[in-house]
Amino acid sequence: MFRVPVFLFLLSFLGIPAPLFGQENTLPNQLSLEMGLGHIARQDKIFSPFIHRDVSFSQFQLRYSREKRWFQQLDLGYAGFSPMLNSPYSFTIAGETEQAYPHSFTFIHLDYKIGKRVWSNSKAGFTTGLLYATQLQLLNYAYGRIGSFGYYSTFGLGVFGRYTYQLTSKSELRTSLQLPVLLWLSRSPYLVNDDVFIENISSHASLRTMADFIADGKLTTVFRNQELSFSQQYVYHFSERWEIGAVYTFNFMHSPLPRRLLSYQNNLGVIINCRF
Repeated sequence: MFRVPVFLFLLSFLGIPAPLFGQENTLPNQLSLEMGLGHIARQDKIFSPFIHRDVSFSQFQLRYSREKRWFQQLDLGYAGFSPMLNSPYSFTIAGETEQAYPHSFTFIHLDYKIGKRVWSNSKAGFTTGLLYATQLQLLNYAYGRIGSFGYYSTFGLGVFGRYTYQLTSKSELRTSLQLPVLLWLSRSPYLVNDDVFIENISSHASLRTMADFIADGKLTTVFRNQELSFSQQYVYHFSERWEIGAVYTFNFMHSPLPRRLLSYQNNLGVIINCRF
């Protein structure tokens, strides 16, 4: 099973004294927009033994961060994928010819980080702290004339680390890693839908149905369910306020029950930052 030494982050956050930078940033707030290309390889055995893959340009993320005495960051992201195992095909129902549609995956995440810089020198710095992460995934599997709806959601508490390195006076590398340690997990049932699932959707109200799905979840830990996110950024400072750069993000998910889910997601995009 997948393992990550999370105690390294906890020790650095709780026990390592370190100097802060000699000067605070005169513009401590930053608003960022990320967008670009995403690739997914996902196997969810609740729905299918096959690995579903897709490449999509529907990847967006808004981020607000502030770094003064404390580092804080709020991320809101969206990703959409439409995998299909075979080429589009036709089928007949009630004497009419229909076109098969691909599956549809909608991913939304909301993350909040708070921490402190625990080590720094003239070029580099390391920040670590606590993480709150939310994942909401809506899954529509289309099988010709029939389909199945699925869901996956987590509310997690964990740790993060952020390393920055100044390449030149106008360029910088930023590396981050986050890992939820304690999660409230909700997934589709083993048989796709069961009595509880049918009862939850009987209200025919989207928000109430999703709330009922979440309420039927369970508490779990990183030792059984893993959600790991790694990000690497290169940014160039055009001015004191504006930055532009490239970003690569890798997301890994593993959940063994009620049947195994394994997902790898790679995103490559551009990032625009505005300081104020």
